[in-house]
Amino acid sequence: MAYLGQDTDLDAPDFSTDQYAAAYQQFAAGDIPGAAASLGPAALTSAGLISTGVGAALGGALAVGLALTKLIGRGRSEADIITPIQNQLINPQGTGQLDQITQMLVRNPGVAGLQAMYQQVGAIGRAFMEFVQDAAFSDGRASAQALNTVMPYIDGTCGYTWPPPMEPTQANCIRWGDGTPGGVGTDGMLGAIARAILHQGGMVPPPLPTQGYGTTIQTLAPSGTQTFPWIPQGGTLPNNAPLSSIRPKSPAILAGLDLPTVALFAGAAFLLLQKRK
Repeated sequence: MAYLGQDTDLDAPDFSTDQYAAAYQQFAAGDIPGAAASLGPAALTSAGLISTGVGAALGGALAVGLALTKLIGRGRSEADIITPIQNQLINPQGTGQLDQITQMLVRNPGVAGLQAMYQQVGAIGRAFMEFVQDAAFSDGRASAQALNTVMPYIDGTCGYTWPPPMEPTQANCIRWGDGTPGGVGTDGMLGAIARAILHQGGMVPPPLPTQGYGTTIQTLAPSGTQTFPWIPQGGTLPNNAPLSSIRPKSPAILAGLDLPTVALFAGAAFLLLQKRK
C-alpha cells in the first residue's frame, strides 16, 4: 500500500523514547505481541475494538493499532497506523489472516470448517471497516485505499470514499475463487465460501455479533500459532449482500459474558463436536 497522508504538528513532543514509539516499531514490523507488551494492558483496554470471530492475533492487532493512533500528527501519519493492520490481513508473503484462510479453503475443510470460515471472514471485514473509520482518523485517504484494497477480496465491493459512513459504490470488483471448492465468482471470499457450503449440502451461517475488546491482551499468541475457531453454526441462506458500513462504537459485552468466558464456551463446544464425530 502506498504511503498516504502527511505528518503534521511537527512541533509535537518527541515520542522516540516512550512506550508508544517502541510499540510502533514492533507494530510496523508485524510483532503484535511485542507491541502489546510494550504498550501495556491499560493502553490496550482503553483502545476498545475487537469483533468476535477475528481471532486473538487480529483482535490484538486492532487494539494495538487504535492505541497507536495517539501518534498521528506526532511523527506518524494515518497510513502508518492503517497499513500494518492491512498487512495482517493480506500481504505479498501470503502470511495474512485472509491468506491463511484461503490456503485452508483450497483444501476443502468440509461444511463445518467452511461455515466457520464464512463467519470469520465476515467478522474480519466488519472489524476492519470499523477500524479504518475510527474517530482518530480525519484525513481519510489511507482509510479509503485500505478498504478498496481489502474489501474486494472479502465481498467483491469497492469504490469506498471518505468520510464515514463509508459505503461501497461498486460491486463485482474482482473475480476470485479459482481453485476453491466454491469456484470463481465476483463476490469475493464470502461468495466463494457460501457457494462451497451450499454445494456440500450445508447452510450458510448468520454473521457473528461484534464484541468490545476485553482483558485478554496478555494472552496474545504470535500469529503463526493462531488456530481458527472452527465451530459450525446453523443458519439460513442470507442474500449475501455486501457488508454494510459500521460506525465505531464503545466496547460491549456479548450476552452478559466477557470475552474469556465466550472463548471458554466456544472451546468446549468445539471439543464436544469433535468427540461426536
